Amino acid sequence: MTARVLAPGRKGRKPCLPAEVGRRILAMRRQGLSLQEIASRLNAEGISRPLSGEPWRKKHVYQVLGCLYMRDLEEDLSGNRVSAAAMPRKSELSR
Repeated sequence: MTARVLAPGRKGRKPCLPAEVGRRILAMRRQGLSLQEIASRLNAEGISRPLSGEPWRKKHVYQVLGCLYMRDLEEDLSGNRVSAAAMPRKSELSR
């Protein structure tokens, strides 16, 4: 099991999505894959959704990309602080 990242000072429960899966989703999105393509790849690789164990769908990838936890992972990957303005907009995510 991989360690989960939680920003210092962040309150609330820890994310249920393993950091490794979150980083993979970010990397695929950076490569220009659509939400459906990302979901299909995760399913093809046998990676089920955390907690429910159900297959990935486009809306689940969208929800993951929009959460604050992913902003923390983005910072972790780039080493830079990511502002809200740098995160994808809804119109960019719906491809």
